[in-house]
Amino acid sequence: MISNPSLSGIVMREIMIEIPTGENISRTISSAPSLPAPVYDTSVPWKITAAGARITVAPASGQTGTVTSPIVFKLPNIQVNETPGTVPITITEMSARDGKVVDPTSYSLTKWPSDLAVTSFRAAPSALHDLGQYVTLYWDCTEQGRTNSFGLEAELSPIEAKHPGFVGSSVSGMAASEGSITLHDCIGDGICYTSTDGTNGVRYGPVTQTTTFVLDIVKATSAGQRSVVGQVRTTVQVLVPSISPNSTLQQSVSGQMVTLRWLAYNSAYCIVEQDGQVLVEKAPADAYDSGYVVFLPSGSGPHEYKIVARALSGNAVAQMMFQSVATGAPITVPMHNNLGPTIVTPDGSLALLSVYPRG
Repeated sequence: MISNPSLSGIVMREIMIEIPTGENISRTISSAPSLPAPVYDTSVPWKITAAGARITVAPASGQTGTVTSPIVFKLPNIQVNETPGTVPITITEMSARDGKVVDPTSYSLTKWPSDLAVTSFRAAPSALHDLGQYVTLYWDCTEQGRTNSFGLEAELSPIEAKHPGFVGSSVSGMAASEGSITLHDCIGDGICYTSTDGTNGVRYGPVTQTTTFVLDIVKATSAGQRSVVGQVRTTVQVLVPSISPNSTLQQSVSGQMVTLRWLAYNSAYCIVEQDGQVLVEKAPADAYDSGYVVFLPSGSGPHEYKIVARALSGNAVAQMMFQSVATGAPITVPMHNNLGPTIVTPDGSLALLSVYPRG
């Protein structure tokens, strides 16, 4: 999944993701010469392809595209090679403004030894588009791993852990909210999970922010003491709608119209309201460059405009209220009866009037 954490849209020509493959060594994901073809929702405005060790994300049409919501794709059925190690992932962005930029952040995949008790750990769903939702954690074990015990934790920073919806066991003394489901870490509370729990799934929630879940692999010594002998992680992204604070309302020189410019993230569409009434039911999530012109109602006002961004799924919304504006006084221009076509610029700052000659 590719997401944009900033508060403004990023115009991209291309995004390239390098995952080494083609050899049976520690730094390659597979011995296969090429990564599998990406699987994704083809209705999104991006084309995603694979060639060798490179995944390329490019606009489906045109030279550039604006990243305002996550770009999600899967690489199914990768035949992971048998050599344990860390596989580096390199991301290169070709932006319209800055050209070629290599992401300095270190990304990697870890290939565990084949004798690790857990072969996979995942959350369903892996991304949420509303607050207060629940996820189910699953894990698969080797035959040897079925005899192990397991603990679960939710990793959050100290600031995030103060969120009233957090009930993970990685923070001591955190009270569970109404309707919440806690996790057990096996070592601290003595309540452990089994491989059967991993097969059936462990439900957790509500999830109120992006959370990394940790599965502790626990073994007991001959004396009966438990210790963590391994860990695997999986992350659930919480992608709720938001609206860029750079969104603006600009009134025309005549005072008869306004141009609304907004950029909504993680949103399917936006609703435009005028004085508390729906003016446009399904406006685009990105109207920052093109702008959206609205003629003000007659009367002095004031008038209020609001943008409501709706989530890609679920009922989450984000709202932005613009400053109030008053309709300007009408401007009367004496004209002859032989007035021709009139052209007004989108922002209302300039009008071109043509007059036919008499006779």
